Amino acid sequence: IIPVTGYILKKIFKIKDMGIFELGLVAIFTPIFGMALIVGPVVYAFTVAGMVGINVLVLIIIMLMMVFIISGLGPWFKEE
Repeated sequence: IIPVTGYILKKIFKIKDMGIFELGLVAIFTPIFGMALIVGPVVYAFTVAGMVGINVLVLIIIMLMMVFIISGLGPWFKEE
């Protein structure tokens, strides 16, 4: 399983020599993960804010968490 996963990841991160299967996986999963990372915390923040009523505090916490996550993932994606 691990060699197969490594092979797929190797193919995913080098787009020029990517197969159809890997392209299909990326095309399917990238929007899902992107939407989950961006929309998920925002929707969760507004939902919690609506139920609990501490919307300012929750939104500030969520925004700080998103900033830390994005700033932490940025260099990792650029390195390859």
